[in-house]
Amino acid sequence: MEIYNSKQEIGCRILLILVCTQKKMRAETLTIYDYFSVHIDDIYSDKLCLHPSNPNHSSELLVRNLMVRNALSFLVSKGLVQIELSEFGIRFYADKFSENISHMLDCNYSRKYVEYVRCVDEYFGERTEYEIHKYVEKNMKNWKSDLERGEKI
Repeated sequence: MEIYNSKQEIGCRILLILVCTQKKMRAETLTIYDYFSVHIDDIYSDKLCLHPSNPNHSSELLVRNLMVRNALSFLVSKGLVQIELSEFGIRFYADKFSENISHMLDCNYSRKYVEYVRCVDEYFGERTEYEIHKYVEKNMKNWKSDLERGEKI
């Protein structure tokens, strides 16, 4: 059984994003929120990443999108996340059951992750999902790991 980057691990993070933000989000936006919540130093250089630094980590966005979709399928199949179909596409959101389950994810990692989710949500403010995606497209080439910047880890 996979432990790291499994649909269960990523699903827990997605659940925390949806509960924390109380927003309805497309899978692509959840991918972006998850990426920045793990690699917070790409938007706040004074904060430490939750995961170890690795070269070309911005390429994770491409791979992470499929993993997030698998995690969302898992969450929906367990009734942990709800779906809204609209003219904007498929959006996912948390309900009261999601919130109750998220309280069981109380550990140092998840508390720090939620803190970073709040930072990411504050950073993007009132931007639309389209504007968030455009921001990522424009800036992805600028995000480098500590290794690529020549910094000590």
